[in-house]
Amino acid sequence: MTSEITIGSSVTLPVSFSDAFKLISQLDHLKKWFAEDVNLGPVVGGKFYFAGLGAYAPTSTTFTLFEVDSGIGWTWPIHDVVGDVKLAVIEAEEPNSTKAEVSCQFAELPKVPRARELVDDLWRFHLGNLKTLAESNGGTILPDFSD
Repeated sequence: MTSEITIGSSVTLPVSFSDAFKLISQLDHLKKWFAEDVNLGPVVGGKFYFAGLGAYAPTSTTFTLFEVDSGIGWTWPIHDVVGDVKLAVIEAEEPNSTKAEVSCQFAELPKVPRARELVDDLWRFHLGNLKTLAESNGGTILPDFSD
């Protein structure tokens, strides 16, 4: 029997559902909170490339989900293990706020020390940047994973 390992996190954004989806899916926004070099084909099966500051490693992958009413998803190869990422937007109970929730599923953890913590920390950086951008505070900081 195989079991999946899921690593996830969430943040509440002080924006409408439609604005939250734009923040997670549009090129100009992704370059501010996710990675400095992003290219995407915004459809299921479309290409998704990210590299540079913010990206753990240069990655060329494919969207497995791209739906306005639910979020985006892609396969994520990291240290020779391919995971599935889903970044969902969910209407929150508070007016004019939306929850962004990420889930990374792996059949096995990437082959690096403290892989679970690595993935968790990476997404906490990203979601913190996403919230900062949603708050219109500017000042996002893309982490440098190059060393």
